[in-house]
Amino acid sequence: MPLAIVITGANVHDVKEIENLLDAVVAVRPAFDYKSGPTENLCLDKGYVGEPALEIIVLRGYIPHVVPRGVEKVQICEGKRARRWVVERLHSWFNNFRKLRCRYEKTSVSFLGLLMLACAFVCFRQIDVI
Repeated sequence: MPLAIVITGANVHDVKEIENLLDAVVAVRPAFDYKSGPTENLCLDKGYVGEPALEIIVLRGYIPHVVPRGVEKVQICEGKRARRWVVERLHSWFNNFRKLRCRYEKTSVSFLGLLMLACAFVCFRQIDVI
C-alpha cells in the first residue's frame, strides 16, 4: 500500500527528499516518545548513508536500517527480512496506468491528483473481497 507521495524531478536524488517524504506519510503511527527513542524500523538502501539523512530519520521516530544490496537476503531485523522490492513493485503497478508513464501535465497538482487516483485503484485492487 502506498504510504506517501512526493513529486520531484527525475534528476533529484532520493536522499534530498527524505524529509518531505517522511513528513508526507499518511498512516497513523504510534506516538513518539523522546525518552524511549524511536520505535519503528525503516529499511533503506545504501543511498541513504550519511549523517544528515540518518539524523532526519531518527528525529522522525524511525530506527534506520541502511543495508547494502545483497545483504538484505541474509540480514533479519526483528524476525522479518528487509524487502527492497516493495517500492519497485508499486512503481510497476503505476506503469499499468498509461497516463502516468510519461508526465504530460503542466502543473504538479494535476499530476499529484492522478497519482492519488492510481494509489486509490491500487489499494482497491489489494482488498480481498469475499
